[in-house]
Amino acid sequence: MIKILITSVGSLVGQNILDSLETRRSQLEVIGLNSVAANQRVFRCDRAYLVPPVEEVGEFTPRFLSIIREESPHLILAGRDADVVFLAKFKENFPEYFQTIPCGSSEMSEMMWDKYESFLFAQRHQIPFAESFLYRNLDDREALVSFVQKQGFPLVAKPRKGFASKGVFYITNNDQIEVWVRQNTEILFQEFLGDLEQVEKHKHLTQLGLPHFFQIPESNHTSAQNIFSPDGKLLGSLVTNHIMIGGKAESLELFTDSTAESFVNLCAEKYGKLGWTGVLNFQFKKDIHGNWKIFELNPRIL
Repeated sequence: MIKILITSVGSLVGQNILDSLETRRSQLEVIGLNSVAANQRVFRCDRAYLVPPVEEVGEFTPRFLSIIREESPHLILAGRDADVVFLAKFKENFPEYFQTIPCGSSEMSEMMWDKYESFLFAQRHQIPFAESFLYRNLDDREALVSFVQKQGFPLVAKPRKGFASKGVFYITNNDQIEVWVRQNTEILFQEFLGDLEQVEKHKHLTQLGLPHFFQIPESNHTSAQNIFSPDGKLLGSLVTNHIMIGGKAESLELFTDSTAESFVNLCAEKYGKLGWTGVLNFQFKKDIHGNWKIFELNPRIL
Protein backbone atom coordinates (compact mmCIF):
# COMPACT_ATOMS: atom_id res chain seq x y z
CA MET A 1 0.00 0.00 0.00
CA ILE A 2 1.40 3.39 -1.05
CA LYS A 3 1.11 6.22 1.47
CA ILE A 4 0.71 9.78 0.24
CA LEU A 5 0.80 12.66 2.68
CA ILE A 6 -0.73 15.99 1.60
CA THR A 7 0.00 19.22 3.48
CA SER A 8 -2.76 21.86 3.67
CA VAL A 9 -5.16 19.24 2.36
CA GLY A 10 -8.06 21.66 2.85
CA SER A 11 -6.74 23.96 0.11
CA LEU A 12 -7.97 24.05 -3.48
CA VAL A 13 -4.76 22.28 -4.55
CA GLY A 14 -5.45 19.66 -1.89
CA GLN A 15 -8.90 19.15 -3.37
CA ASN A 16 -7.44 18.77 -6.86
CA ILE A 17 -4.99 16.13 -5.62
CA LEU A 18 -7.77 14.25 -3.84
CA ASP A 19 -9.93 14.40 -6.97
CA SER A 20 -7.14 12.97 -9.13
CA LEU A 21 -6.56 10.12 -6.66
CA GLU A 22 -10.24 9.27 -6.20
CA THR A 23 -10.37 6.29 -8.55
CA ARG A 24 -7.07 4.87 -7.23
CA ARG A 25 -7.84 4.87 -3.53
CA SER A 26 -7.89 1.07 -3.27
CA GLN A 27 -4.13 1.19 -3.89
CA LEU A 28 -3.39 4.13 -1.61
CA GLU A 29 -3.55 5.50 1.89
CA VAL A 30 -4.03 9.25 1.96
CA ILE A 31 -2.88 11.19 5.01
CA GLY A 32 -3.89 14.82 5.27
CA LEU A 33 -2.53 17.70 7.33
CA ASN A 34 -4.57 20.83 7.91
CA SER A 35 -4.62 23.76 10.31
CA VAL A 36 -8.44 24.02 10.27
CA ALA A 37 -10.22 21.01 11.75
CA ALA A 38 -13.64 21.88 10.34
CA ASN A 39 -12.56 21.92 6.69
CA GLN A 40 -14.69 19.30 4.92
CA ARG A 41 -11.83 18.02 2.76
CA VAL A 42 -10.01 16.44 5.69
CA PHE A 43 -12.81 13.86 5.85
CA ARG A 44 -11.82 12.57 2.40
CA CYS A 45 -8.50 11.34 3.83
CA ASP A 46 -7.89 7.94 5.39
CA ARG A 47 -6.32 9.78 8.32
CA ALA A 48 -6.06 13.49 9.04
CA TYR A 49 -3.97 15.44 11.52
CA LEU A 50 -4.61 18.88 12.94
CA VAL A 51 -1.40 20.91 12.73
CA PRO A 52 -0.32 24.52 13.33
CA PRO A 53 -0.13 26.79 10.26
CA VAL A 54 3.08 26.11 8.34
CA GLU A 55 4.05 29.78 8.77
CA GLU A 56 4.46 29.04 12.50
CA VAL A 57 7.64 27.12 11.74
CA GLY A 58 8.71 26.62 15.37
CA GLU A 59 5.46 24.84 16.20
CA PHE A 60 4.79 23.20 12.85
CA THR A 61 8.19 21.54 12.36
CA PRO A 62 8.21 19.20 15.40
CA ARG A 63 4.57 18.27 14.78
CA PHE A 64 5.28 17.56 11.12
CA LEU A 65 8.38 15.53 11.97
CA SER A 66 6.56 13.37 14.51
CA ILE A 67 3.74 12.65 12.02
CA ILE A 68 5.98 11.60 9.14
CA ARG A 69 8.11 9.46 11.44
CA GLU A 70 4.96 7.71 12.63
CA GLU A 71 3.35 7.37 9.18
CA SER A 72 6.46 6.86 6.99
CA PRO A 73 4.80 8.21 3.80
CA HIS A 74 6.24 7.26 0.43
CA LEU A 75 5.42 10.69 -1.02
CA ILE A 76 4.75 14.12 0.51
CA LEU A 77 2.84 16.63 -1.64
CA ALA A 78 2.39 20.33 -0.95
CA GLY A 79 -1.07 21.86 -0.88
CA ARG A 80 0.16 25.47 -1.06
CA ASP A 81 3.16 27.35 -2.42
CA ALA A 82 4.15 28.35 1.13
CA ASP A 83 4.28 24.64 1.99
CA VAL A 84 6.80 24.08 -0.80
CA VAL A 85 9.14 26.66 0.74
CA PHE A 86 8.91 24.83 4.07
CA LEU A 87 9.35 21.37 2.52
CA ALA A 88 12.39 22.46 0.48
CA LYS A 89 14.12 23.74 3.62
CA PHE A 90 12.99 20.71 5.59
CA LYS A 91 14.52 18.15 3.24
CA GLU A 92 17.79 20.07 3.23
CA ASN A 93 17.87 19.70 7.03
CA PHE A 94 16.63 16.09 6.91
CA PRO A 95 18.23 14.60 3.77
CA GLU A 96 16.75 11.17 4.52
CA TYR A 97 13.51 12.57 3.06
CA PHE A 98 15.14 13.70 -0.20
CA GLN A 99 13.32 11.07 -2.30
CA THR A 100 10.02 11.55 -0.44
CA ILE A 101 9.61 15.29 -1.07
CA PRO A 102 9.49 16.16 -4.81
CA CYS A 103 10.79 19.72 -4.98
CA GLY A 104 14.00 21.58 -5.66
CA SER A 105 16.20 23.74 -3.48
CA SER A 106 14.93 26.16 -0.85
CA GLU A 107 16.57 28.99 -2.79
CA MET A 108 14.57 28.21 -5.93
CA SER A 109 11.34 27.61 -4.01
CA GLU A 110 11.64 31.02 -2.33
CA MET A 111 12.30 32.60 -5.74
CA MET A 112 9.08 31.05 -7.11
CA TRP A 113 7.08 32.16 -4.05
CA ASP A 114 8.23 35.75 -4.62
CA LYS A 115 6.71 37.03 -7.88
CA TYR A 116 9.29 39.78 -8.35
CA GLU A 117 12.22 37.45 -7.74
CA SER A 118 10.63 35.07 -10.27
CA PHE A 119 10.81 37.85 -12.86
CA LEU A 120 14.41 38.77 -12.01
CA PHE A 121 15.47 35.11 -12.12
CA ALA A 122 13.87 34.70 -15.55
CA GLN A 123 15.67 37.80 -16.82
CA ARG A 124 19.03 36.49 -15.64
CA HIS A 125 18.49 33.18 -17.42
CA GLN A 126 16.83 34.42 -20.64
CA ILE A 127 13.43 32.88 -19.84
CA PRO A 128 10.56 34.86 -21.45
CA PHE A 129 8.55 36.39 -18.60
CA ALA A 130 5.97 39.16 -18.31
CA GLU A 131 7.67 42.50 -17.69
CA SER A 132 7.29 43.35 -14.01
CA PHE A 133 7.93 46.31 -11.71
CA LEU A 134 7.93 46.25 -7.90
CA TYR A 135 6.63 49.45 -6.33
CA ARG A 136 7.86 49.72 -2.73
CA ASN A 137 7.47 53.38 -1.71
CA LEU A 138 7.58 56.96 -3.03
CA ASP A 139 11.23 56.55 -4.00
CA ASP A 140 9.99 54.29 -6.82
CA ARG A 141 7.47 56.83 -8.13
CA GLU A 142 9.54 58.08 -11.08
CA ALA A 143 10.51 54.56 -12.15
CA LEU A 144 6.85 53.50 -11.93
CA VAL A 145 5.83 56.35 -14.24
CA SER A 146 8.44 55.18 -16.76
CA PHE A 147 7.20 51.58 -16.50
CA VAL A 148 3.59 52.65 -17.11
CA GLN A 149 4.58 54.80 -20.09
CA LYS A 150 6.51 51.92 -21.61
CA GLN A 151 3.91 49.18 -21.02
CA GLY A 152 0.69 51.17 -21.38
CA PHE A 153 -2.69 50.08 -20.00
CA PRO A 154 -4.05 47.76 -18.90
CA LEU A 155 -1.58 46.53 -16.31
CA VAL A 156 -1.93 43.78 -13.74
CA ALA A 157 -1.41 44.62 -10.06
CA LYS A 158 -0.82 41.75 -7.65
CA PRO A 159 0.75 41.04 -4.26
CA ARG A 160 4.44 40.24 -4.30
CA LYS A 161 3.64 36.99 -2.51
CA GLY A 162 0.21 35.53 -3.00
CA PHE A 163 -1.85 32.65 -4.32
CA ALA A 164 -5.22 31.71 -5.85
CA SER A 165 -5.48 35.04 -7.74
CA LYS A 166 -6.28 36.83 -4.47
CA GLY A 167 -5.65 40.57 -4.53
CA VAL A 168 -5.11 40.69 -8.30
CA PHE A 169 -6.45 43.75 -10.15
CA TYR A 170 -6.51 45.03 -13.71
CA ILE A 171 -5.29 48.63 -13.78
CA THR A 172 -6.73 50.66 -16.65
CA ASN A 173 -5.78 54.30 -15.94
CA ASN A 174 -3.48 56.62 -14.00
CA ASP A 175 -6.11 57.40 -11.36
CA GLN A 176 -6.04 53.75 -10.30
CA ILE A 177 -2.24 53.84 -10.19
CA GLU A 178 -2.54 56.78 -7.78
CA VAL A 179 -4.85 54.81 -5.51
CA TRP A 180 -2.22 52.06 -5.20
CA VAL A 181 0.58 54.59 -4.64
CA ARG A 182 -1.37 56.27 -1.81
CA GLN A 183 -1.66 52.95 0.00
CA ASN A 184 2.11 53.09 0.54
CA THR A 185 2.51 49.33 0.32
CA GLU A 186 4.51 46.96 -1.86
CA ILE A 187 2.70 45.97 -5.03
CA LEU A 188 3.86 44.25 -8.19
CA PHE A 189 2.80 45.79 -11.50
CA GLN A 190 2.99 43.42 -14.43
CA GLU A 191 2.65 43.59 -18.19
CA PHE A 192 -0.82 42.54 -19.34
CA LEU A 193 -0.91 39.34 -21.38
CA GLY A 194 -3.86 37.77 -23.10
CA ASP A 195 -7.17 39.01 -24.47
CA LEU A 196 -7.22 42.82 -24.32
CA GLU A 197 -10.79 42.97 -25.64
CA GLN A 198 -12.15 41.21 -22.57
CA VAL A 199 -10.78 43.92 -20.26
CA GLU A 200 -12.02 46.73 -22.50
CA LYS A 201 -15.43 45.10 -22.76
CA HIS A 202 -15.95 44.75 -19.02
CA LYS A 203 -14.18 47.72 -17.43
CA HIS A 204 -17.18 50.02 -18.03
CA LEU A 205 -19.27 47.91 -15.62
CA THR A 206 -17.45 49.34 -12.61
CA GLN A 207 -18.50 52.84 -13.71
CA LEU A 208 -22.12 51.83 -13.12
CA GLY A 209 -21.47 50.82 -9.53
CA LEU A 210 -20.21 47.70 -7.81
CA PRO A 211 -21.65 44.58 -9.49
CA HIS A 212 -23.07 41.95 -7.15
CA PHE A 213 -21.17 39.31 -9.15
CA PHE A 214 -18.23 40.34 -11.27
CA GLN A 215 -15.24 38.90 -13.01
CA ILE A 216 -13.54 39.29 -16.34
CA PRO A 217 -14.04 35.98 -18.17
CA GLU A 218 -10.86 34.08 -18.86
CA SER A 219 -10.98 31.31 -21.43
CA ASN A 220 -7.39 31.42 -22.69
CA HIS A 221 -5.61 30.59 -19.45
CA THR A 222 -2.82 28.28 -20.56
CA SER A 223 -0.90 26.16 -18.09
CA ALA A 224 2.01 23.71 -18.24
CA GLN A 225 2.44 20.98 -15.65
CA ASN A 226 6.03 19.73 -15.70
CA ILE A 227 7.63 16.80 -13.89
CA PHE A 228 11.38 16.54 -13.24
CA SER A 229 13.55 13.68 -12.04
CA PRO A 230 15.63 14.11 -8.85
CA ASP A 231 18.57 15.19 -11.04
CA GLY A 232 16.53 17.88 -12.82
CA LYS A 233 15.79 16.04 -16.06
CA LEU A 234 12.45 16.96 -17.62
CA LEU A 235 10.38 13.77 -17.65
CA GLY A 236 7.26 15.20 -19.25
CA SER A 237 4.92 18.16 -19.65
CA LEU A 238 1.16 18.46 -19.88
CA VAL A 239 -0.13 21.67 -21.51
CA THR A 240 -3.76 22.59 -20.88
CA ASN A 241 -6.13 25.46 -21.60
CA HIS A 242 -8.49 26.46 -18.80
CA ILE A 243 -11.76 28.30 -18.38
CA MET A 244 -11.34 30.24 -15.14
CA ILE A 245 -14.28 31.24 -12.96
CA GLY A 246 -13.52 33.25 -9.84
CA GLY A 247 -9.85 32.32 -10.05
CA LYS A 248 -10.60 28.59 -10.22
CA ALA A 249 -10.29 26.28 -13.21
CA GLU A 250 -13.84 25.14 -13.91
CA SER A 251 -12.86 23.15 -16.99
CA LEU A 252 -9.76 22.34 -18.98
CA GLU A 253 -8.71 20.67 -22.19
CA LEU A 254 -5.45 19.60 -23.73
CA PHE A 255 -3.71 22.43 -25.58
CA THR A 256 -1.85 21.18 -28.64
CA ASP A 257 -0.46 24.39 -30.16
CA SER A 258 3.01 23.49 -31.47
CA THR A 259 4.51 26.90 -30.62
CA ALA A 260 3.24 26.58 -27.05
CA GLU A 261 4.69 23.09 -26.71
CA SER A 262 8.09 24.28 -27.95
CA PHE A 263 7.94 27.21 -25.54
CA VAL A 264 7.10 24.92 -22.61
CA ASN A 265 9.93 22.51 -23.38
CA LEU A 266 12.45 25.35 -23.70
CA CYS A 267 11.45 26.97 -20.40
CA ALA A 268 10.94 23.78 -18.42
CA GLU A 269 14.31 22.36 -19.42
CA LYS A 270 15.98 25.58 -18.26
CA TYR A 271 14.36 25.40 -14.82
CA GLY A 272 15.42 21.76 -14.55
CA LYS A 273 19.01 22.49 -15.52
CA LEU A 274 19.06 25.35 -13.02
CA GLY A 275 18.22 22.97 -10.18
CA TRP A 276 14.49 22.38 -9.92
CA THR A 277 13.18 18.87 -9.29
CA GLY A 278 9.76 17.34 -8.74
CA VAL A 279 6.79 19.34 -9.99
CA LEU A 280 6.58 22.80 -11.54
CA ASN A 281 3.51 24.45 -12.96
CA PHE A 282 3.75 27.69 -14.91
CA GLN A 283 1.09 29.77 -16.56
CA PHE A 284 1.73 31.64 -19.79
CA LYS A 285 0.04 33.75 -22.45
CA LYS A 286 0.95 35.71 -25.56
CA ASP A 287 1.95 39.36 -25.39
CA ILE A 288 0.70 41.99 -27.85
CA HIS A 289 3.40 40.89 -30.31
CA GLY A 290 2.29 37.25 -30.24
CA ASN A 291 5.20 35.99 -28.14
CA TRP A 292 4.61 33.49 -25.34
CA LYS A 293 5.61 34.66 -21.85
CA ILE A 294 5.31 33.16 -18.40
CA PHE A 295 3.43 35.29 -15.89
CA GLU A 296 3.15 32.95 -12.89
CA LEU A 297 5.19 30.11 -11.37
CA ASN A 298 3.76 27.47 -9.02
CA PRO A 299 6.27 24.95 -7.63
CA ARG A 300 3.60 22.33 -6.91
CA ILE A 301 0.79 20.36 -8.55
CA LEU A 302 -1.82 22.52 -10.26
